[in-house]
Amino acid sequence: MQYYLKGSLLLLLGLVFVTPVEAQRSQTESVQPTVILAVAPNYLPTALHSHATGEVTITARISADGSVLSTEGVSGNPVLVAGSRQIARRWKFAAAVNKDAIRTACLTFVYRLVPRDAPADELLPIFKPPYRVEIAHVLPDETPLP
Repeated sequence: MQYYLKGSLLLLLGLVFVTPVEAQRSQTESVQPTVILAVAPNYLPTALHSHATGEVTITARISADGSVLSTEGVSGNPVLVAGSRQIARRWKFAAAVNKDAIRTACLTFVYRLVPRDAPADELLPIFKPPYRVEIAHVLPDETPLP
């Protein structure tokens, strides 16, 4: 009888210690947020005429409902960062399990200019999970602006 009592007590203690660990794990939500809607940016005219290219990294703070609360430019050409931040605010993510969770995601936008004779399929945005988008645009005409 005493053997069963000790076994039951150990089992009960095990459950008591496992439950807080599981609850803490769900609060921090260490899993990357799943993208529901990703929006590709357009090349801004100022970026085109300055021939700005390269990789832009944006940190997005995500609410529990999956909407983007705020964005911050981490790296990249300043001409491209502003447009990337605006587009990142339009992304949507899956809702969090914990309704108080604030999550973050690091989004990467890669801008490149291609020759005027590039095939049309090279101009399509390319989405690479989880958070990378590659954007191409034809080199602008070199005629002076009015």
